[in-house]
Amino acid sequence: MLQSALFGFIGIMVLSPKLSSAVKALEVRLGKAVTLQCDLSYHYEINWLRMSSDMTPELLIALGLKNNGELSVNWNSNSSRFQGFIKNRLFHLRILRVSGADLLTYFCAAMNEKQLEFNEGKRLYVASDAQQPQNPDQNLTRCQEPDTRPEDPRGHFHTHMMISGVLNCGVLLMVFTIIAVHLMTSERKPC
Repeated sequence: MLQSALFGFIGIMVLSPKLSSAVKALEVRLGKAVTLQCDLSYHYEINWLRMSSDMTPELLIALGLKNNGELSVNWNSNSSRFQGFIKNRLFHLRILRVSGADLLTYFCAAMNEKQLEFNEGKRLYVASDAQQPQNPDQNLTRCQEPDTRPEDPRGHFHTHMMISGVLNCGVLLMVFTIIAVHLMTSERKPC
């Protein structure tokens, strides 16, 4: 019983996503190309995602290595706008012509064993001609209302971490329920 509980707990810890809440601002110019670097190991498939201001993820491109070490583009949402390449043993994403719709936060993610790893995020912004914004991580589109939510010192993934915690507790409860049912049914003697 203790062994089953231990394996269940280890499984929950291994399957929990490993998230980096760090997001760095990166100034870009509209209409120009920008290159983002992924610092995760290139021995795994790398997925480039972008998160909108309402935290909706969008998969842009999935990259990997072929057996001969060449780049394999496993999936690309828009090959006329996004390119993937390897430089200095790291995966990169190139946005060919930055538009206002690209002023979002970008992450690369890799599945390492059974753990999902995220790289540090990069928030793209355009400095105005008159003055650079005081906080480049603020809402960057003029057509949206400013974000009035209080700042969360733990980062943008606070809600996702809460959901992950609740799901992990549910899995742990399910494991304990299975163990309890097993113990109760094993105590009964067959007729």
